[in-house]
Amino acid sequence: MKIKSLNNKKIALLGFGVTGREVYKCLDVEYDITIINDNPVDDFDTKTVEQVADIKFDIIIKSPGVPYSHPFLQGRDCVITNDIELAYEVIVDNMLDTKIIAITGTNGKTTTTQFISDVLASAGFKSYTCGNIGQSPLLILNQTLNVDYLVMELSSYQLKQVNKFHPNFGLFLNVSPDHIDYHGDFADYLNSKCNLFKNMTSNDCLVLDETMVAEHNEVKWPSFAIGGADESLLAEVTTVSMPKQNYRLIFNLLLKAGIASEFIINSLNNFAGLEHRLELVENDLGFRVINDSKATNVNATNVAISNLNGPTTLIVGGSIKVEDYTLLNYQDSNLKNIIAYGAAKDKFSFIPNVQMFDDFEQAVLFAVGKTSSGETLLLSPACASFDQHPNYGERGKQFKQIIKGTNE
Repeated sequence: MKIKSLNNKKIALLGFGVTGREVYKCLDVEYDITIINDNPVDDFDTKTVEQVADIKFDIIIKSPGVPYSHPFLQGRDCVITNDIELAYEVIVDNMLDTKIIAITGTNGKTTTTQFISDVLASAGFKSYTCGNIGQSPLLILNQTLNVDYLVMELSSYQLKQVNKFHPNFGLFLNVSPDHIDYHGDFADYLNSKCNLFKNMTSNDCLVLDETMVAEHNEVKWPSFAIGGADESLLAEVTTVSMPKQNYRLIFNLLLKAGIASEFIINSLNNFAGLEHRLELVENDLGFRVINDSKATNVNATNVAISNLNGPTTLIVGGSIKVEDYTLLNYQDSNLKNIIAYGAAKDKFSFIPNVQMFDDFEQAVLFAVGKTSSGETLLLSPACASFDQHPNYGERGKQFKQIIKGTNE
């Protein structure tokens, strides 16, 4: 793949995880690229920082997870870019009609990205999800230039590097403190997120959460941005696979993209959701079971709580993060029982009548016993999973297995 800004340049690729490898796959035929990685990688000629310390590079393509404090970046007088910038350059260089829909937020990005792409694909467009949700947009464009929409899930890591990147549609779902270890403070995290609309103009469509805008007046929010659709327009929506506020925002974005309101509503009501994010778990227990294992911070769990509409038993806990757990909306009138488990269980001791368990399975079985017919059992942990599970996905899978076992 040829990209004009890379021509005749000395290029370093910093970081060789999933994104780094995909970028290398796209560019190594046309360009001589030096791979900088902390550890050697089989079958690839990688260099350590020490080995290239005296080499002057024109361009560094940085993988999202590599922090700006990385030794290789210190004192470098060169262009630092990433795969989303390069993908945008491919669109411009080739004068493509491809539209970019860029989605960010602290919580709900993945579900939103997948849903928007699914709706566009169902409407007959060539739509691809990319970015934080899966493969690099650069890899997609390397495989085909016949793309109507690139629907990108973008993290603060990716957006921190924005220079020329210019989406046609932007959606900022919400914001709360996260990834402070990477950014250093909340201000840098928020500013990085706001790079979503750094290059957008009134000719573009930018949809922002109204509450977020009101709470963060330190940000110069663009005057051309719009909020979510009026709830009266969404009276027929019955989905539980995403929060109401999110689908209000999605609705307006898709309307601006030319999708009919009836089509959007029907798509919402038929959306099964993503695994481990407000996922309905099939069961014969007589009550609704929701697997929201991906909710690894308090804000995500509060979003799940805000979606409740009846008596609910909530399971929280896991491994400890840098969080203020007292911000949990434990006083919501729908919460009948709250059960905490694992290494973080004592962090929830401020909640009246909270039940605590060391073991995850014991907590789930107890929760099943406390949930009555017609009620809801919600796993939305507000914590990472690493005390008893390698990731939130394995925690969610075990949760579903336990629920399935109680059916038998």
